[in-house]
Amino acid sequence: MGNKAAKEFKALELGTGHLDADGPSCISSKLVFHEKNSFQSTIKKQDIYWSYGDSSKVAFTNKTPSLKALNTQIITDAEGKLLAVIKKKSDLKIEVISFYCPTPCFDKQEATPEIREDPEGKDMPMYLKSIIERVGTFKVEVAAYMVTGVDESGEVTKKLSYTAEQIDSLQFMALVKAADGTPVGKLVMTGKLGGFAVETAPKVDVPIVIILACSVRTGGTVIAPIMVAQGLI
Repeated sequence: MGNKAAKEFKALELGTGHLDADGPSCISSKLVFHEKNSFQSTIKKQDIYWSYGDSSKVAFTNKTPSLKALNTQIITDAEGKLLAVIKKKSDLKIEVISFYCPTPCFDKQEATPEIREDPEGKDMPMYLKSIIERVGTFKVEVAAYMVTGVDESGEVTKKLSYTAEQIDSLQFMALVKAADGTPVGKLVMTGKLGGFAVETAPKVDVPIVIILACSVRTGGTVIAPIMVAQGLI
């Protein structure tokens, strides 16, 4: 069963996402990304570099600020420009990861007061962009939602953007689909310490697709790449 599912997964052609923007987070062509670990002198300085294909050209970087902030990641592009700040919260029933970006996602959106981080230490307002929800332990269900506004009671409104599922195979594989069921991302674990290869469709939010795919892993977390690399899960 696993071999058949793996063959079908590898043969599956990705479609096209629905985002219009072009840039480090949303790219207008199909690409393959590889995770590269940078093990430096202390564990808190370990960064995860996602490169284009097998090249050494960096697409973006995941950074954990310190051992005191293991539930936080900062994502930057190749030039160090801030793409997102990620915060994870969890309880016994659900894990929620929130993506904050430097620009508002809808008209008159207010910045989140407690999220004011920047790679250079500047005081920068950040806005809630997307939310990933992860439910379950043995059978994991994950989904990503785009923030669309605020209702009359002040609660955030959102719409489904992506779902992900693990493929029944010996090797860890995950498939990401857009809300309409279009396949837009394929992830394969290539090594024991992180080592992911990810194929993304055009016009998707690449960091969200990658982290969503990683979060499907049983026993993993929604910030699995950095945690696996640090030997914490």
